[in-house]
Amino acid sequence: MILQKHIAGWRAFLAPVKGRIIWNLNSILWYIRNFHNLKSTILEEQNISITKPYLMQNWHLGWRYFLGEDKERKTYFIKYGEETAQLKMEILSLQKMKEIGSLHVPMLAGHALNDKYGYIIQENIEGEVLRREHINQKDTFFLDKLIKEFIEISSELKAAGIIHRDVRPENLMFCKQNQKIVLIDFATCVMLLEGHFKSALTEERYLEGLGGEFKSMPFVWDDVYSFCKIAKYVDVEADERPLWRELKCQEGKFTYRYERMKEKNGNE
Repeated sequence: MILQKHIAGWRAFLAPVKGRIIWNLNSILWYIRNFHNLKSTILEEQNISITKPYLMQNWHLGWRYFLGEDKERKTYFIKYGEETAQLKMEILSLQKMKEIGSLHVPMLAGHALNDKYGYIIQENIEGEVLRREHINQKDTFFLDKLIKEFIEISSELKAAGIIHRDVRPENLMFCKQNQKIVLIDFATCVMLLEGHFKSALTEERYLEGLGGEFKSMPFVWDDVYSFCKIAKYVDVEADERPLWRELKCQEGKFTYRYERMKEKNGNE
């Protein structure tokens, strides 16, 4: 009985390790088989040379990431994947955000889509993701500025008709070039098109994790709520900041709720 418990314990411990090994092996095999062709394609179509794979530990669900540079040695972030509908949504979202003059999203430098795969090329953001441990709690100027920028991003998203759905610290970067917070990864957003929210991702098993602990409730997304929760996460005195009330009062005014299949079936 004791031996069985030890065996069960080791299996539980090794299961995620085994999954990670298989995951990494698949990424390496994909790289060996496809990297040369992808590099040649992007160089021919965009005049940008892939310099190296990027964040291979995050290669999952068919997404591959690379860094590249042009002839002037300017660096770019390249996102490749077979989920072309999500790539199209990300392209449309970035274009819309730029149309309204946002400085809080990456610049779209190029893209290509076909029936099987696609890629987008963005400016490479020189900076760091927003981490609580990197923030000086005594730097009131930065903390006040953070809430101000959360207000700006929230207003821009609403003006563009976009609910990001995955607002969390890992998708917020502090850009060294313009000293601003940049929101990244719009592939899973919903966007108002012709009066209705459109989404490229509708699989419940993936939707459930969007926003993580920073979303308002399961299958309901309110980007302002997420920004408020992140502000409290990185700044213990966020609700004492001068602009806190201005951010907080926008909560609940622009939201998206996904109607789950079991809810739909129950209403029939």
